[in-house]
Amino acid sequence: TDPMLVGISRTANGGLDPRPNLASPLRNSTLSAAPAGAPAGFFETTTYRGAFGDTNWLNGWTYLSQNGYLTGYPDAGSSTGGSSMADADGDGISDAVEAANSALGFDAAANDATTVLGTLKTTAQFNASYTAGQTSVTSDPNSFSLYDTTDILDLRTTGQTTVQAGASNVTLTVPVQKSTSLSTWEAAGDMTLTIPKTAGKEFYRLSVEGAQ
Repeated sequence: TDPMLVGISRTANGGLDPRPNLASPLRNSTLSAAPAGAPAGFFETTTYRGAFGDTNWLNGWTYLSQNGYLTGYPDAGSSTGGSSMADADGDGISDAVEAANSALGFDAAANDATTVLGTLKTTAQFNASYTAGQTSVTSDPNSFSLYDTTDILDLRTTGQTTVQAGASNVTLTVPVQKSTSLSTWEAAGDMTLTIPKTAGKEFYRLSVEGAQ
């Protein structure tokens, strides 16, 4: 069956338009249901069969578009009526693509090859910058208001830990302080641990990881 596409061409003569024309049997001919086992939401309901309906989504960004294979028709529904292949600033990126990505800094009136595209990095460049940044932080964490293990240990309070022995239990009480600035502290209560006494003489100590 002839799919009756708008235009078929295999050369760079501007004759390729893979959209079905208005009389095409691909229009208003949809599958009755998604294939069995298809993930929910994977398929989209359309009014045509195939990859193209009213919009030629190849325009403006593909090799076929940039090298003159596609017909320069505006996409259906275009409010400007201009071709989506137009490239006013000559930077190799179509005006339509630049307009759609203006939030990323693209500008149809400016050559983005030296602005936005000039700031893009290769994987090697990105990795080098990442490693340099990581080294900068780990070598001098205090410059970034961070603390290493030694700094945290130095922030320990000099509060008194008490040990009270009873007839059958030993109670350890550790005063806790709190701060919102690490410079001034206030009492926040006590941590208490009760341990069954199992011998006539026992020794206890608090273990702080990393302490000497």
